[in-house]
Amino acid sequence: MIRPPPLKLKYDNRFPLPIPSARKPKAKESFFQVLYKANWRNIVMAVAGLNAIRFAFATYNAYEDALVDDFEHQPRLVTVSLALCVMYALSCVIEIFGVIGISLQRLSIVRAYVFFEFGAALMVTVAGVLKAASFFLNAEDLMYECVALALTGQSSAKSQFRSRPWPSVYPLGLRQAQKQCVAAWTQESWTQVINVFLLGFMPAMICYLLAYTYYRQTTDASHPAYLVPRHRLSSDSSRHDRPQMQGGYSRIPNADVPYAGGASDNIAAAPAANNLRSAARLRAGRANNGGTTSTKTANTSRSLKRAHRPPALMELEGPIFSPQKGGFMQTATPLSFIFSPGPPTFGVNIVGPSRMGIGAYGPAINLSCSGGSIGSAKFSKFV
Repeated sequence: MIRPPPLKLKYDNRFPLPIPSARKPKAKESFFQVLYKANWRNIVMAVAGLNAIRFAFATYNAYEDALVDDFEHQPRLVTVSLALCVMYALSCVIEIFGVIGISLQRLSIVRAYVFFEFGAALMVTVAGVLKAASFFLNAEDLMYECVALALTGQSSAKSQFRSRPWPSVYPLGLRQAQKQCVAAWTQESWTQVINVFLLGFMPAMICYLLAYTYYRQTTDASHPAYLVPRHRLSSDSSRHDRPQMQGGYSRIPNADVPYAGGASDNIAAAPAANNLRSAARLRAGRANNGGTTSTKTANTSRSLKRAHRPPALMELEGPIFSPQKGGFMQTATPLSFIFSPGPPTFGVNIVGPSRMGIGAYGPAINLSCSGGSIGSAKFSKFV
């Protein structure tokens, strides 16, 4: 008897079941959402290039038709042909502008192209409607022109007579030319109505939707085709690259602190630096005036407490000596002078005016040092 293979269970009975966790159900993406994730830049450029070629060819045909209509003395057909020529020419220029703008990847140009593309789609649709309306409204003029060209064998001179139902390039008789022109007009009637939608409205609407979708991608920050406005980039770079000046010095970021040197730290450290400078000036003024200052830790900002900087500045001690009335200077603390031998006292004696006069170099000053027996032995070597 052959032993069956072990069962492949999803959960092993020897171990407790895993704790179920609440998971957000995956939203099923539609086909259009999957297509939207791709960058449509190349597709829009290719479609715009094909439209530019198609509209350029239509412009050339409309201009040639206007010349033929003018030669055959058909003023109404000339007006229609010139209107078609102008609308197709403007549409061609818009498509060329779109190809250049998308290749440059400038958001402002892409936005302008979307608005222009809507106008191009509108003009192409109007051109298709005008062409179909002229086919029915100017049918009599069209038949006269068809017969005149068929008699000379130049039916291919007009773009509308180049298809199969219309007369060939060989010269025909009057009755045969009339018969073929009327038969061709009857067969082409229903195709003119369909061409308004198939060759006019639908392609124009599809091209506009492609351009608008690409514009939505360029304004979507989560899409790979996102284009940031150039003026925003320039302003951000200039704001971050501008050196932060504090007291005439540019701030250098610390390598030990990962986020040091930002604009916010510089702004926060500026008031603290001003406080330090004002406190230093106040201490210097008190020292010159002979006053005393209290020992107090100087205020420092958090951005100044770094590994490579010295500890916080401490206020200096009181002055060792202060001027008194008379010809000498005594210590600032008389009690320490009486009860402690201490360090020597320094005196300043004004000897008198110099030989050159007071105005030249001022009075002569004699420095003297005196102290107790204990203190003099210790400090005499420094005098």
